[in-house]
Amino acid sequence: MCLSSSARVVSVEGLEAVVELTGGARRRASTLLLPDVQPGELVTVAAGTVLDRLDADEAAALDALVAKLQGDPDDSRS
Repeated sequence: MCLSSSARVVSVEGLEAVVELTGGARRRASTLLLPDVQPGELVTVAAGTVLDRLDADEAAALDALVAKLQGDPDDSRS
């Protein structure tokens, strides 16, 4: 199963970005669907692709939902 997650764009080169996921892990992601994404922006990433921009509230809500779906024992918001 592939879950989407929020991430902050660290850098962009061509149609590829380095994104930092919640928790600090960094991954490469395609920007083919959002080619004008900029470093510092919050985005949704799924299946190695940047899908959409997020604001801070949307990113927090997505992170909470993913934690709940994964059964995160540290998630006290459920």
